[in-house]
Amino acid sequence: MNSQETRPEVTEQEIALVTNNTGSSVITINETGWDSRVYSVDGGEYFFKFPRSQKIQTRYPQEIAALNIAKQTHLVHVPEVLWEDSEHRFFGYRGVPGTLLDDLLPTLSNQQKKHVGNAIGRFLAVFHPQTFPGVRTKTIEDEIAQLLEWYQPAVPILQDAYSGAEFAAIDTLVRHAWPARMQELGYVAALCHGDLHLSNMLIDTDASLGIIDFGDVAQYDESKDFIDLGDPIIEEAAIRAYGDSGLLREKIAVRKRAVRIISLTYHIKKQNDTDVRKYLDLIRQDL
Repeated sequence: MNSQETRPEVTEQEIALVTNNTGSSVITINETGWDSRVYSVDGGEYFFKFPRSQKIQTRYPQEIAALNIAKQTHLVHVPEVLWEDSEHRFFGYRGVPGTLLDDLLPTLSNQQKKHVGNAIGRFLAVFHPQTFPGVRTKTIEDEIAQLLEWYQPAVPILQDAYSGAEFAAIDTLVRHAWPARMQELGYVAALCHGDLHLSNMLIDTDASLGIIDFGDVAQYDESKDFIDLGDPIIEEAAIRAYGDSGLLREKIAVRKRAVRIISLTYHIKKQNDTDVRKYLDLIRQDL
């Protein structure tokens, strides 16, 4: 059984909890989330999250705190928390209107992309300096440890896909070059979304930006929220609106390369062969 499968009795119990809280029986489950099961209520009017592990359950109060802070910026739409379980076994929220940016991207003009990037950068400039009691902290050492942890499952795939010389070059980058460069560039603590990418952002009919899934919120280096924006025009506009600097750009560049390793392992674990091949090709570009 992989991490996206849930025993029927667990699903039944969770649906009963959702029904008890909302009074609705129009409920569907989304099992694709790595950390949580998500139930959609009344066609996406409301959502409920249930953790896949105790570790994720302990993070729910932090996610809720981050959502409340993000809402107070009045710069983006975020889920509005309406139901909280006292033991953090779940929480429920009003959905964010709009269409996923990942789906809209092929239809957007360059000007529209700049508008999106500007909205992201302005939001992050206000969100990053915030904090709340007990917020998790991810130092550079933590980032490096995570990179090396996620690298190990990818090693056999990389060895099979690349020549011996190519694999040796990647191994040196992952174990030595990238960690050393991250440490050289230093650390600016910021309250980061932690998983900001096109599938966690939406655009409404009035072109306003929505951001969802704050489950990875923590204090990281400020570059964290810029490494997976998925489009160079959006990324450039976001950096400019946030506060451009050569140092920030260097930090983003090294982390964008490192996160490809993490993404590769993620898709290996999900047995997504198409995206495994995609990230093998992207990693080869670093050689």
